[in-house]
Amino acid sequence: MTPEEFRDLFPALRSTVWLDTPGSPPGAGPVVDALRDTMSAWSSGEFDWRMWDSAAEDARQLFARFIGAEPGTVSAVGSLAEAAATVAGSLPRGRVVVAEDDFRSNLFPWLARHDVVAAPGDRLADALDEDTALLAVSEVTTKDGRRRDLRALRAATDAVGARLFVNLTQSLGALRFDPLIRPDYLASTPRRT
Repeated sequence: MTPEEFRDLFPALRSTVWLDTPGSPPGAGPVVDALRDTMSAWSSGEFDWRMWDSAAEDARQLFARFIGAEPGTVSAVGSLAEAAATVAGSLPRGRVVVAEDDFRSNLFPWLARHDVVAAPGDRLADALDEDTALLAVSEVTTKDGRRRDLRALRAATDAVGARLFVNLTQSLGALRFDPLIRPDYLASTPRRT
């Protein structure tokens, strides 16, 4: 699909240039149509929950293929915070390093169970030591959209024996994901487009 064909999927972009946040962008025609069909089936009583469940499984399979993972390693959760909380609850208590400018949904879940060190985004590798259980980081910063060097952060976590949790919500699909990074945990929430 060309960029022009992709842009044509968004009816609002025929008359508007969208420069705002991804939190409430214009809807893509196929997505809006699918939502309309679902709402219609739900309100008429013709909604089939089995179709809903199979759609989640189909999405899980497609996501696994897209990132180069085994489907059995992919879980469907409702939000980045839920993904982080699930990982936080499964880790032994320990020190977690996060970027001080990261999204709150990639900060708060770690605070409940771990000692959290919030480091400047350009000093994350320096904040890691042998007591670090995990580095939780978003590939793209919330403040200015800079892309973090995930390869360097993977090498830094490997050097101290820490795990790597990567949030790709703002970058997956827009930027090419490098599977050689091998995050221990990768999270991405669905875009509303």
